[in-house]
Amino acid sequence: MLKRCMTYLLKNVPNNINMSEKNTLLLNIKKNKKYKYIDDSLVKQEITKYLNANPNLIKFLDKEKSEKFKNIVKAVRAKLHLIHSSFKTSKTNIDQYLTKLRTAKNKEYLEMHDKILETSISAKERLKHYKGLYKKIFAITKKPKTIIDLGCGLNPISYPYMNIKNLNYYAFDINTKDIGFLNNYFKIMKNKGLNGKAKILNLKNTNISKLPKADICLMLKLLDPLEAKGHKLSETIITKLNTKHIVVSFATKTVTGRQMNYPYRGWIERMLNRINLKFNKITIENEVFYIIKK
Repeated sequence: MLKRCMTYLLKNVPNNINMSEKNTLLLNIKKNKKYKYIDDSLVKQEITKYLNANPNLIKFLDKEKSEKFKNIVKAVRAKLHLIHSSFKTSKTNIDQYLTKLRTAKNKEYLEMHDKILETSISAKERLKHYKGLYKKIFAITKKPKTIIDLGCGLNPISYPYMNIKNLNYYAFDINTKDIGFLNNYFKIMKNKGLNGKAKILNLKNTNISKLPKADICLMLKLLDPLEAKGHKLSETIITKLNTKHIVVSFATKTVTGRQMNYPYRGWIERMLNRINLKFNKITIENEVFYIIKK
């Protein structure tokens, strides 16, 4: 029955896949804590993609103890790791910092923000740069009233470094735990001028034009892991977003800390030139930022 179901699903559009949450493969992939909180729709999408590319493995879906089944689990987890889990650095219970933030003042207020940011690899790398980075970005874009943050991770916690008194912030990610945490953070920060809302969003299955209108859209280290081949989705997102500016960033070093041979992304520069969008570049220690004017 399971094999027939999967055969049917694989013949249909992956984005419309309707696999049960009780599906053995899905549950096995999410047994690992690292992938437990990734939104099911994205996991199902990666399962379908992998099986479309390896249809000979479909017959092993009901053989949970087989080596082939375990290899499917490993392969899909590897892709999910690239998309999301590689950006996590700490197993610290960050809720404790949120609790302290409720009553924090002055020095402790910023300290609690930093402690949270340090639990994310990308945010930790930006920590000493955030203040100067936002100053440079806003010198080009002007200070925003509304920000959309796609694939946000814990980046919204950098709000104090933006030096903005009143800000509407829409944060989107695929990690259900991070989304819950951010919504609790936004409740605490409402009296600090931050009016935020966090939601689950799978960009591979979203009508981009329906996202909120904003002054700036942040897509930090998002585009590289988003597509395995080509850049059609990246171009769709950039052209369809209803924002005045888009800030896209890319890592300039590998996860192991080695400098990349080609830190700048020629493909995005060529694409932006082709669709007549002007951009500026800002670089920090491990990251390059493209500030795109719509």
